[in-house]
Amino acid sequence: MATTTTVKTRRHRHAWRPLLIGIVILTALFIFNGLHPAVFDLAELKASDLRMSVRRQPQLTGAVAIAAIDDKSIAELGHWPWPRSVEARLSDALRDYKAAVVGYDVLFSERDEDDIQAERIAARLKAMGVSDAADRSASAREGDKSALVTSKERRAPG
Repeated sequence: MATTTTVKTRRHRHAWRPLLIGIVILTALFIFNGLHPAVFDLAELKASDLRMSVRRQPQLTGAVAIAAIDDKSIAELGHWPWPRSVEARLSDALRDYKAAVVGYDVLFSERDEDDIQAERIAARLKAMGVSDAADRSASAREGDKSALVTSKERRAPG
């Protein structure tokens, strides 16, 4: 009976060692990462490469379609850049066709006619004495352009 008590005591006496070893290793890893972060970055990249190479590739279905802006499209829809409304109709059509992913490789850097028209309306309303706060509150209503104009006309001095 005395030997079993002695064995249990020895186990408890040395139970802190694995915890201490773990803390020392973690501390050393944190210090090493602080001094040489490129080593851990490289290890992370290699682990990611390994995960991707081991992962099973999905079956290709051939169900990829590209909606390209070509000469025929430009002849039908007009010069580039197209109005944002054309891009919106394209997105709606692709959504209706249940496209899983839609990506644009187009830079929308130029203003279109809708932007220019909105600026003209804003300039006319400002000339009529309508405040910017009224512009923002009325134009915030989705799709209600007539409400924007009529609310401005009501406030216009006349």
